[in-house]
Amino acid sequence: MILVAGASLGGLRAAEQLRAHGYSGPLRVVGDESHPPYNRPPLSKGVLSSPAPLSAALSTLMFRQRASIADAQWSLETKVLRSNLAERMVELDSGEAVGYDGLVVATGLRPRRLHPGTPAAGRFTVRTIDDSLALRARLWPGIRVVIVGASFVGCEIAATAVSLGCDVTVVTGASGAMESSIGRELSDAMTTLLEDHGVRFRAGRVVRLITTPDGSCGGVGLDDGLQLPADVVVESIGSL
Repeated sequence: MILVAGASLGGLRAAEQLRAHGYSGPLRVVGDESHPPYNRPPLSKGVLSSPAPLSAALSTLMFRQRASIADAQWSLETKVLRSNLAERMVELDSGEAVGYDGLVVATGLRPRRLHPGTPAAGRFTVRTIDDSLALRARLWPGIRVVIVGASFVGCEIAATAVSLGCDVTVVTGASGAMESSIGRELSDAMTTLLEDHGVRFRAGRVVRLITTPDGSCGGVGLDDGLQLPADVVVESIGSL
């Protein structure tokens, strides 16, 4: 039996390629999300802005699975806690110990988080469907949103949130939008475009503190002493 740890795009494609290259034995795919493999880029755009019901949003995201893996066993909402490579065994959070002949590690990324402050209602990352839907429920007109990080994802969320009527500020250590990815000249143009649509930038700044009165976000403190009020903080500072 071949075990694929990770049920996102990498796990899906690994399973398909195993079949394509002649493996016909038992195949099990384990993933900690409740959803089968889906497309992630729309999470920071279409899913956030769409008023469609959950079922409609999900149907547009799911990858079509090839018939060759119709017999694969999918164990969703299941985490691999640890592996014993010498004994070819993994332990799942259900308590099950699973032996394997081959192991594919396709566990992907997790969002990098800010350290200041404590976990609180109103602090978000956007990596999964559930992340995006939880944030979507908070993006109402007039809501004060601070986005930490001006990456592609951070800027997409900023553009979506401001289009929904939110008051949006982006805090970045760089000079502007997506600078490390697209260079200074294009970054300046993109920053101006977003500003023209109502997004504010605090460039060259670092978040030192997230205030959490009563367990909810109240604001963001920057390294220059400025306090930004915030009902929602989105952490978009890369992945691990």
